[in-house]
Amino acid sequence: GAILTAPWGLAGLPVSATLLACPAEVGLLTALREALPRPAAPDLAALTLLDGVLAARWRGGSAEAARRWLTRAWALLRPLLLDKPPCPPRIWNT
Repeated sequence: GAILTAPWGLAGLPVSATLLACPAEVGLLTALREALPRPAAPDLAALTLLDGVLAARWRGGSAEAARRWLTRAWALLRPLLLDKPPCPPRIWNT
């Protein structure tokens, strides 16, 4: 339907992904917005903060590009939220 092709939906792009993190604050949102690259069109990425929950969202044409962007977001978030180095979970390798 329209949600798959409309600009407010998936705009005909096959990949969407979301990463949620909490507790989050404006400083964390600002740090991620400054550190994460903007994707090339037609891909889109967005960072939003609502009620202490940070949402990192991706819509695009490549699952690999989405994974790279969200992995980078996660790597930036982990030390700031948990005071731990970004050590990828083993499940990500399967």
